[in-house]
Amino acid sequence: MFTNKISRKTVAGFAVELVIVFVGVYLAFVFADYQEELQDRAIRVKYYNSLILEFERLDQHLEQENARIQRHLVVVAEIEEGGRPALTVSDLSYLYRGSVVAAAFNSENFESLDPDILSAIIAGIPLLEYLEDRVDRFNDLTATVLLPMKASSSPEYSADGSLRAHLAWYPRLLREIGSANRALHEIVNELAIPDLEQSRDELLARRFHWPF
Repeated sequence: MFTNKISRKTVAGFAVELVIVFVGVYLAFVFADYQEELQDRAIRVKYYNSLILEFERLDQHLEQENARIQRHLVVVAEIEEGGRPALTVSDLSYLYRGSVVAAAFNSENFESLDPDILSAIIAGIPLLEYLEDRVDRFNDLTATVLLPMKASSSPEYSADGSLRAHLAWYPRLLREIGSANRALHEIVNELAIPDLEQSRDELLARRFHWPF
């Protein structure tokens, strides 16, 4: 009888200890998951903030370039209205070569992007590259064609008042640059930045769900 009581006490005590150990280990795993989620969230928030800043800088640059582009487009408009304005030499620059794409596809943070944002960035790459190409082309032709003509005082217009054939690139490239710059500005300012900010804010507001 006494042995039976001891045996029951021992089993009960062992069971309690087992439950305590089990609960302790379980809570340790839950806490580890919680810490891991917090760390992952902090990394993703940091990356979103970095990418938002990168896009904001790009947006500011596009605005600055747009002011220059508009001055050139005034000349284009005058040409199209039949005037003979002096062609302006290029002062356009594109200083963001690939930095946004490089930031978006940083190997350490690639998986931090939501699929929708990743798709938007991939879709925007051709426009980014197209704008770079048009600006480069315009600058090259300004340096190799327009500047030598101005240095030698060669006429920019034919006798009938039309722009000379080998300067046809001037209004065409400027219109293409203006359209691409405007479209990219809208994508960055109205889509990319708001989407990134929303994803970041949702991530910050997300709570850890305890599994009990």
